Amino acid sequence: MSPWVAEAPDPPAQEGTWLEPAGLRLPKLEIPDAVWKIYPDLSHAHDWEAAIEATSFVPDEVVAQLCEALGLIGTPEDCAGRIAEMTKLGVRNLYLMPFQTFAAPTAEIRAFRDVVFPRLHAAGLR
Repeated sequence: MSPWVAEAPDPPAQEGTWLEPAGLRLPKLEIPDAVWKIYPDLSHAHDWEAAIEATSFVPDEVVAQLCEALGLIGTPEDCAGRIAEMTKLGVRNLYLMPFQTFAAPTAEIRAFRDVVFPRLHAAGLR
């Protein structure tokens, strides 16, 4: 398996309880019906604007908290630093999903090839 594919433990039986052990305290949100009507799903929506509108009920501060806790968001340099920090905490694998899942991740691949991987290699990480 590639060292850049995430392996997460199985979530607890009670839905949503994995967030608190990860340090996230999110408000209870009612998911509107519009979310369930996005085809085929939110990450692969044929109508990207409809998907964005359907998820607009999530407050910006919640989105920011989720991105900070669970995402690699920022410049390639930021991502390399974040990956280095995560390896110190025991993370050994990552799953990378670009913002636009319906398009080739050309920019992301280039950023990892040209910036992220060389920085990780220079830090003694593979």
